[in-house]
Amino acid sequence: MCEPVLCALKSVAKHTFSGFTISDTDYIPLLLIIKWYEVNMALLQLPKELIEHIFSFLSYEEVAKIREVSRELDKICQGLLNRGFIQLEERRIRVQNKIISQGPSSDNDLNNHPLFIEYMVVMLCGMTICFLGVTYNEYIKKNKCCFIPGKLLDLIRRFLDTADSEKIDCDLLMKLSKELKNDSRIAMDHFHNSVVIDFAHLSLID
Repeated sequence: MCEPVLCALKSVAKHTFSGFTISDTDYIPLLLIIKWYEVNMALLQLPKELIEHIFSFLSYEEVAKIREVSRELDKICQGLLNRGFIQLEERRIRVQNKIISQGPSSDNDLNNHPLFIEYMVVMLCGMTICFLGVTYNEYIKKNKCCFIPGKLLDLIRRFLDTADSEKIDCDLLMKLSKELKNDSRIAMDHFHNSVVIDFAHLSLID
């Protein structure tokens, strides 16, 4: 979590739990802080735009966890997760086009090109991100769900940050691509085998 936000939340919580002594270094579970803040400080009375701005300092994984706090925050966080995936997909296209423009001009030159590894990794991970879009977008457009795995959005963002850097760390890029491939497969399998089945049981699928 962004350090200023965490410090602010800790400061708020420090004055709430009577009988407890909370130091600056103590760990306070995120959901507990947000739950208290919602109930006692009327978080939801703030404009939606301000709440979204506050949550923009959090990781997508943390935003996904906040969905559990209340229906109102769930709705706000779903919007942030969906918007995050769309923005990352748009960025993926830009990064991919950048790599393509720097890559080989023909397939014959591919193996000998200095950016061969980066080129192949970005292309393959681009396909993985596209598959994620195919998996979730149908249901997102129908307002059946949001992009559920916030942790995966953080991983995609880190991968794109690495691929878009001035000097690409090839080892890190390979490591992140492997994580992205594995985590995406797990997320898509879970979605198809659990979430979509739940939709069917609830008669939510048109």
